[in-house]
Amino acid sequence: MSLPKTAKYQAYDIDVEEVGFLMEVMSMLGLQNQVSVDTGDILSDSFEYADVVFLFKLLPCLEHQAKNYIEIVLKQMCKFLVISYPIRSLSGKSRGMKDFYTREFRRQFAEYKGNIKQLLFPTEAVFIIEK
Repeated sequence: MSLPKTAKYQAYDIDVEEVGFLMEVMSMLGLQNQVSVDTGDILSDSFEYADVVFLFKLLPCLEHQAKNYIEIVLKQMCKFLVISYPIRSLSGKSRGMKDFYTREFRRQFAEYKGNIKQLLFPTEAVFIIEK
């Protein structure tokens, strides 16, 4: 990343082993002073302000855990939310996932009045919400 040395990066994961792995990687890359990695659960924890909050392939999981997950996602203190969905299966097949998740996103965020931009990548559909 070409971020300024003063940039602060915070990473959270619900999985303790994943947090440990990320901490090791950041140390190997010499970024341990610039990057903070900790356990966190978006459904129960609160986080400090961030310019950008990345939620990669997370919403399909949250949907099964909390009915008000869209409200929780939109309450994150940030300027931008970046939400992604898988559009290919693990075997690489499309299986209509792009259309399905695009429809789901539009349905879930239908009442949101802010700016939303969609980007497509070979394996993910990404939505950027400006708050």
